[in-house]
Amino acid sequence: MRGSLILIVGTIYVLINIIQVYSGSFSFIVIKYQHLIHYMNIERISGVTLAVKDMKKSVDFYANVLGLRMLYGGSDASFTSFDVGGTFLNLEAGEPSAKGWGRIIFHVDNVDRLFDYMKNKGFKVNEPRNAYWGERFFHFSDPDGHELSFAQPITI
Repeated sequence: MRGSLILIVGTIYVLINIIQVYSGSFSFIVIKYQHLIHYMNIERISGVTLAVKDMKKSVDFYANVLGLRMLYGGSDASFTSFDVGGTFLNLEAGEPSAKGWGRIIFHVDNVDRLFDYMKNKGFKVNEPRNAYWGERFFHFSDPDGHELSFAQPITI
């Protein structure tokens, strides 16, 4: 026996081929999945969630040092959200990920001014530099060691 069945799951169509295989006196059905149409549009990143050891220290950093607007939670909460230009930056109480996981890149209007501000606040920050892909940027780590990058588009 051989046949096909098409399932519609949301906006993804899946073809299931049903094949009956005979092996001696036993028979079994093999189900094979095949994507027919991949119809979806990823529009943007809605949010990023970081695990933080000390919510009070992290909320102070993101709200008072970087000036992000808090939407939910706070210093005593287990989950806090900030608005970053329509994207959520979430902090969740827990054990931070291992170093080297990646970085969050924030676009800013003036990289050099932000660099001076962070340096004057006592943060260890790398000197801004121009990248071949058309951004001026610098990196540093938040209180939990998450790497943050601040970038400004430039003409190269």
